Amino acid sequence: MTGSLARWSVHHDHFRDQPELVLGGVTWGWLHQAFGSRRHIKRKAAEAIQQPVLVLSAPADRLVVADRHPAFCDRLTHCTLIRYPGARHELLMEEDRIRNPVLEDVLAFLNAQGF
Repeated sequence: MTGSLARWSVHHDHFRDQPELVLGGVTWGWLHQAFGSRRHIKRKAAEAIQQPVLVLSAPADRLVVADRHPAFCDRLTHCTLIRYPGARHELLMEEDRIRNPVLEDVLAFLNAQGF
């Protein structure tokens, strides 16, 4: 999930110390909604999405197929794709060499949108 054992450990220490915070893994309902939204996006004309989209891609992700991100962005009018070599699924919990550029890119994107 991340290349930072320290951040992962801190994150999971909270669950050990306060088990009532644990949400659990993926549910059937979550999967149903995820697959349904995928079909919905395919049915809609991607060109109709005018809102700028930022896709942060983690090539070493084992949960999401990062190789498909360019094709997704190619279908959108205003899509920015940024890849972080060596990054895994949890970009905001990654090692500083990955997480810091992620945070900078998100802030730059939001600033460019006027936020």
